[in-house]
Amino acid sequence: ASYGAITAYQMVNANPGYYSACVPIAGYDKVTSAFKGVKVWALHGVRDLKKQGRTDYNTANQKMNEINQVGGSAKLSDMPGGHTHSQDKAFEGSYTSPDGKVENPLEWAFRQTKNKDKTYTA
Repeated sequence: ASYGAITAYQMVNANPGYYSACVPIAGYDKVTSAFKGVKVWALHGVRDLKKQGRTDYNTANQKMNEINQVGGSAKLSDMPGGHTHSQDKAFEGSYTSPDGKVENPLEWAFRQTKNKDKTYTA
């Protein structure tokens, strides 16, 4: 999942205006203006505080602020445990989504669409 999260960031960056949402788990990459209009619901294990590289919790949380600053909408949900636990369990449970509902992250992601102005809607 962490490499998938890194890849999700890279895909959004490489294709501005294409994606309406992404759900990165336990990882991050650079944030560019390509995140404008993209909803991001990140999930990360709270025990990843001391990780190095692109999987540490604190930097993942900072990336949410960066996404919001460029005009995206980002939320980080805490998961118990560390890196492997968050990867294994992220899509098995339900958490409070950016829309304020308790739901599964995949169901949330597939519900996101863009209107003709390329802004997000739920």
